[in-house]
Amino acid sequence: IEVQTAGMAAERALAEEIAELERVLTEADKQPMPPEKFVFYDMTFHLGIARATHNRVLVQVFSSIKDLLWEAQSQLAKVPGVMDKSRRLHKEIFAAVKEKDPEKSRSMMFTHLDEVQRILNGIQVV
Repeated sequence: IEVQTAGMAAERALAEEIAELERVLTEADKQPMPPEKFVFYDMTFHLGIARATHNRVLVQVFSSIKDLLWEAQSQLAKVPGVMDKSRRLHKEIFAAVKEKDPEKSRSMMFTHLDEVQRILNGIQVV
């Protein structure tokens, strides 16, 4: 769903939504940042992408699974290097949305989510 959401955001995002995504990315770039705070900005970025689609169903779906995503992201943010990779990929997704390039937006979101899945598959949950 998120891959298509990124493409829709690229097609539909308004200037103020793009500005808000940029603000979130700027805040997420501040160093040092505890994992909990990074997860907050990560979730805010993804919700901002959903909101930029102007599709209330997508926003509701994302909001309804937010707690599950928070737990996974909290584990993920503790893995060395993950926050930096996520920041980089978020910036690439953002750039594609800002450029109104739905294909690139979908591609970058797919790359991001694939990377997250590969890392999560390697985490041993105790």
